[in-house]
Amino acid sequence: MIVFYLALIIGLFLVIIRLIAKRNRLSLPGRIVRTLGGAPLGRDKSVQVVEIAGAYYILGVGESIQLVAKIENPDELDAIRQMTQGSEPTARSFPTMAQWWARRKEVRKPAEEWSEFDQIFQDRMKTMKDSRRSVSELLEQEQSREERKDTIHE
Repeated sequence: MIVFYLALIIGLFLVIIRLIAKRNRLSLPGRIVRTLGGAPLGRDKSVQVVEIAGAYYILGVGESIQLVAKIENPDELDAIRQMTQGSEPTARSFPTMAQWWARRKEVRKPAEEWSEFDQIFQDRMKTMKDSRRSVSELLEQEQSREERKDTIHE
């Protein structure tokens, strides 16, 4: 019985979060600044593309926010507009129970695949080591030839 009530409370909590997120999305369509996307570059650092009053900017975000570039090329502007047309950013939502269960049931890679990868990795590392050794041997041979030439000319 306790498990049922716990599941009920968690379910209500998730429904409330979704309703709040949906209401926030609907109340923001007339905003001036719109984030079109971004890419993380490291810990607490990213690059963001934003639209401000019809103009597109690339911003570097870290300890401070810096303007990287203003996109002024009409072809680039059209390409960005086509990519983002009709795609308002949506709030990330919690996975449904079915999605969670499906992910939970995903088959993990068997140990054989990992051992195969490990074998390929070890083979590549050995090949690199051998090639590095042969390059160093060639360099040593070339150096000894140069030394012999120098002794002959003296």
